[in-house]
Amino acid sequence: MRIAVRLVFLGIISSSLFLKAQLLQPPVPLQLNGEPRPTQLPPGATIGSPQCDSSGQVYVRYATPANGSLQSNVARIEADGSTQTISLAPLPGAQNDGHIFIFAVDNDGSLHEIARVADDPDQPDVSGHVEYMRFDSDGDLRSQSAFADDFIPSSFLPLPNGDFFAAGITLEPASDGVSENPVGGIFSPDAQLQRHLHSGFSSGGAKDGDGSTSCQTVRLGDDGDLYLLTTADHATVEVVNQAGRIIRKLELHEPFETDVASDMWVSGNRLLVVYEGEADKIEDSHVYMLYDAQSGELIRAYKPNFVGSIACFQDGESLSVLVRDATAGTVSIGTADLQ
Repeated sequence: MRIAVRLVFLGIISSSLFLKAQLLQPPVPLQLNGEPRPTQLPPGATIGSPQCDSSGQVYVRYATPANGSLQSNVARIEADGSTQTISLAPLPGAQNDGHIFIFAVDNDGSLHEIARVADDPDQPDVSGHVEYMRFDSDGDLRSQSAFADDFIPSSFLPLPNGDFFAAGITLEPASDGVSENPVGGIFSPDAQLQRHLHSGFSSGGAKDGDGSTSCQTVRLGDDGDLYLLTTADHATVEVVNQAGRIIRKLELHEPFETDVASDMWVSGNRLLVVYEGEADKIEDSHVYMLYDAQSGELIRAYKPNFVGSIACFQDGESLSVLVRDATAGTVSIGTADLQ
C-alpha cells in the first residue's frame, strides 16, 4: 500500500503539484493519443500491475468476486482493446492456485508466478511451501519448482536464458517468533539461488552480498542489464549485470520535496519513473520523470492529464496505459508519446 506524501510549494508550476527547484522548467503536459479503447475486463475488477511482452501485448492478473471470494484470472489485451482470458493450468495435486505473491511476463509472452502452495490439498489454509511456476503463453504449465527456503518476494523478473531475478525476504523460525532475512539475486529455473547481488559498496543499506533489501521494481534493459528501483531513503536505480554484480548506481533527481517513486521502466537507454504525491485532484498527483539510463541525468518531466497504470514503455518514448472509468468501473487501453 502506498503512503500519500505532502507536497511542498516551491513556486515552479501553476498547479497543486509542484516540482523541486532542480527542475528548471515546468513539466511537459502529456495526453493520450485520442480516445482509449475499451477492453473486455469485467467492470470493477481488481487489477494487478499490468505488463507487456516484446510485441506490446498487455497482460494483467485481475480478480473478480465469485461465491463469496475473489476469483483470479489472467487477461491478454491487444492495442485495439480486444481481450483474451488465459486459463492457467491447475497445479498437480492442488485444489487451487495457492496464494500468488507475484506475477511476471517474459518477452516471449510466457507467464511466470511465485506462489505459496498448500502441502496438504485438503487443508489449503495451512502454511505450505513457496514455488516458482512457468506457463506457456496459452496457460499450459511448463515447470514447477519449490524454493529451498520460505521465500516472500518483493520483485521478480524472468531472464531470457531461463533464470530469473528475485528479491525479498526469507522467513525462518526464531526464539521470539520468525526472523526475516533479506535476499536478492539470480535464481536458476529450478528456483535455486545461484548468485547473490554483490558489489564494492552496500546496496540499499544491506551488507555486500545480502542483496538489495529495498528493491521495489526490476526491469530488463535493452543492454541486457537489470535495472532495480530501490526506495529506502530516496529513489535510486541500481544497474546489475546478469552475473549478479551491481555495476553502477544512479541517484535520481526527484520531483517532490518528499515523494514516493511507485514504478519504473527502461527502454531505449532511458528510464521512466512514476512519482506520486498528495494533491487536491488525483490527476495532479502524478509526475513522470524521464532520465538517461547511463548517467541518471534528468531529461524531461511530464505531467499526465490522465490517471492510469503504465503497462509498456517501448522505443524510449511510447507508452501503453490502462485507464479506468471512475463511474462505470470499466478499463480501457490507450497510448501516449514522450516527446
